[in-house]
Amino acid sequence: MSCVLPGTPESLAEKEHQLSTMISQLISLREQLLAAHDEQKKLAASQMEKQRQQMELARQQQEQIARQQQQQLLQQQHKINLLQQQIQTTQAALQQDMVRAYWIIQGWSQAAADNSPSSPFIWHFSSRAYE
Repeated sequence: MSCVLPGTPESLAEKEHQLSTMISQLISLREQLLAAHDEQKKLAASQMEKQRQQMELARQQQEQIARQQQQQLLQQQHKINLLQQQIQTTQAALQQDMVRAYWIIQGWSQAAADNSPSSPFIWHFSSRAYE
C-alpha cells in the first residue's frame, strides 16, 4: 500500500472510492433486506391462506357431520315411529285376543256350570279335537 498524504487529490480519490464501495455495500444490503422482507410477507400470506383453507375445511367437515347426525336422527325417529305403530297394532290385536279368551272362558264356565255334555259350545270345541 502506498503512502497517500492527507488532503492530496490521491487521498480524496481513495476516500471517494471507499465511500463508493460502502454505498454499494449499503445498497446491496438494503436490497437483500427488502427481498427478505418481501419473502417473509409472502410466507406469512401463504401461511394465512393455508390456515384459512384449514378453517374452511374444518367448517365444511363440521357441517357434514351435523347433516349426517341430523339424517341419523331422522332415521331413528322413523324407526321409533314404526315400532310405536307395531306396538299399537300388537296391543290392539292382544286386546281382541283377550276379549275372545274372556268369552271363551265365560263359555267354558257356563258349560261347566251346566255340566251338560250336549251343550253346543262344548260339542263345537270337543269336535275340533278329533279333526
